[in-house]
Amino acid sequence: MPIIIRTAFNNQEWCGHCQHADRDRRLFQCKNDVVKTGYKINKKGVCQATCWESTLCTEYWWKSAVGEFSERAEGKAYFVYRDTDSTLVLWGRSTITERDGSYLYFKKFKPLNEKKAIKGLTYKELESIGVPGWGAGTFRYISEETADLLDIIIKEGSYYFDDPAEPFSDIEGRRNLKKHLKLERSSRLVKEFKASLSSYKCEVCGFDFGEKYGHLGYGFIEAHHNKPLASLKKQTITTINDLSALCSNCHRMLHRSNPPISIKELAKLMKENS
Repeated sequence: MPIIIRTAFNNQEWCGHCQHADRDRRLFQCKNDVVKTGYKINKKGVCQATCWESTLCTEYWWKSAVGEFSERAEGKAYFVYRDTDSTLVLWGRSTITERDGSYLYFKKFKPLNEKKAIKGLTYKELESIGVPGWGAGTFRYISEETADLLDIIIKEGSYYFDDPAEPFSDIEGRRNLKKHLKLERSSRLVKEFKASLSSYKCEVCGFDFGEKYGHLGYGFIEAHHNKPLASLKKQTITTINDLSALCSNCHRMLHRSNPPISIKELAKLMKENS
């Protein structure tokens, strides 16, 4: 059976020790010992861990930490890592060439180009295409059909995951039929914006969810659109430069006014009332 493996992030494309490991937020699992990589940095900020991630794309093997691989492990192999917002990034694909106890060996492969890596995958979305529920452990066996779907996702660069609503409805009060237009924000733009951030501090008050809540809060921040949605009269191109990083409280305070007040105005109000 094909297999999907959850690795820790490696900022050298899985070909060496992580550089600037003390500043790269994507290594939060290693820093906080969520993943036992042996995280340790030298004076230059280079990680000294002898983790499997640092040689995955040079020696092309992976070791199970929970026992030997079964005879089911054969065929295609897919690699994901957990991002700072706890979603998964599909970053690589190869083929199993050999199984030796707790070791798997793969055909030579390179990580997907960063622009082609599939970001923002949730565990629920993977389950919807047949990946078994993921709790502990670093890998899951998958069916050939699920592997084919992962190939399509990599080829197309995206995929529509069906998320049916609860099959329950009720009647409250008088029912009226109203026609309306729904203006939609780009979820892809928000994901790219968050991935571009070097800091997840609120731009108004400086609150950092990671500092307050530990690994649970790492990478969490809300994206505020500086162009109010209601002001858009037609489809408009928005870039990550049109977004700001805000904590939940400041974001909601901005939107208590209609139209929303600016970030500078909110910062001024906070200063006046501090």
